[in-house]
Amino acid sequence: MISIICPFYNERENLKELYERLGKAAGELGEEWEILFVDDGSVDGGGEILKSLVGPQAPVRLIELERNNGLTAALHTGFKAARGEILVTLDSDLQNPPEEIPRLRRLMEHADIIAGVRKRRHDPWLKRTSSRIANRIRRAVTGDHIEDTGCTLRIFRREALRAFHPDRGMHRFFLPLAEAQGFKIKQVPVSHEERRHGKSKYGLKNRLLGSLLDLRKVRWMLSRRIKEGVRR
Repeated sequence: MISIICPFYNERENLKELYERLGKAAGELGEEWEILFVDDGSVDGGGEILKSLVGPQAPVRLIELERNNGLTAALHTGFKAARGEILVTLDSDLQNPPEEIPRLRRLMEHADIIAGVRKRRHDPWLKRTSSRIANRIRRAVTGDHIEDTGCTLRIFRREALRAFHPDRGMHRFFLPLAEAQGFKIKQVPVSHEERRHGKSKYGLKNRLLGSLLDLRKVRWMLSRRIKEGVRR
């Protein structure tokens, strides 16, 4: 089974379209699937919209968190509830088209993780600039080869969750930590569209400054890794 996990926070205007497009894309996978929407404490009524769409027999579930805890917590909740051995993550802002999922799934034969890379980002200048700065600093500190840690469109095998740390903000470092643990990551260009509805939940403070603070923890974690080896 493949589990598609979509966290959302105050994305009311996007949810009906996301529900319809995601269901169609999942139907093209050619395997058993489920969709988990994780409401990260929305206050705009988005959860009620999904409740009106999800039928009792549909392979779609809605999980509602009591309050807004951030993307890492929402993803962690979805991972715990998912039944599939293959996991997909996707933002609910529709900037990454759900239609990309079947294509990425077909690329998994020789990889543990398929990671989307937004080559032509339709984001404000400040958001793109802060991401570039954060990426350069992260790579300089960790030595990883990840091009885009901010794209949540990913497909990966459940065992890769060993690299996911459920601490606030640590979702940003899932791929660098997975690479350090030896998981094979294939980075694939994906489409990126302009946000038509709602507002981004990330700004300079939580995207750049927050990630730089978390980077200290990641550097410490990497320095403490056990390097296995047997003398021959």
